[in-house]
Amino acid sequence: MLACQVYLRKGRYLLVLKSLKHGKSLDPKHPQLHVRLVEFLLAIERDSENIHHTIRQVLEIECVELQPLPVGEFNRNFINECSTQRARLAGARTLLMIQPDNAQEILDLASNLDNGTHLICEESYAFIKDELENESAAETFKEMTQRKIYLLAVFLQTSRT
Repeated sequence: MLACQVYLRKGRYLLVLKSLKHGKSLDPKHPQLHVRLVEFLLAIERDSENIHHTIRQVLEIECVELQPLPVGEFNRNFINECSTQRARLAGARTLLMIQPDNAQEILDLASNLDNGTHLICEESYAFIKDELENESAAETFKEMTQRKIYLLAVFLQTSRT
């Protein structure tokens, strides 16, 4: 997925496509693959006039094969199928790219906790604080997370005895 980011920054769309196809063959449901695919689709849509017509034709054909749905619908389906905190966070990131004005839904997705790890909670906190630029929501999320982790620890400890 790192190759996708590098090639995307350089505008090497055919190499991004190759990397995405390889990633999809390894794990088609991986949250980072979803994020990179949405970034790619939005980039070629945004930069379509600057892409050579032959490359644009290849991309159009290959992108329909790689992802036949419109970007918004593709993202909505991914969000509806999210089963982990990491996937919900990926859905929140891509929703921010597609619909940056939809702050409440993005915040809800990013802060909807499961019994995930502390690392995922830190990722969610950083996303809310930095990418959504909402420090008060991030602090509320952090407090809520700390309470939930404490209650989960108490529950686990009492259920063992």
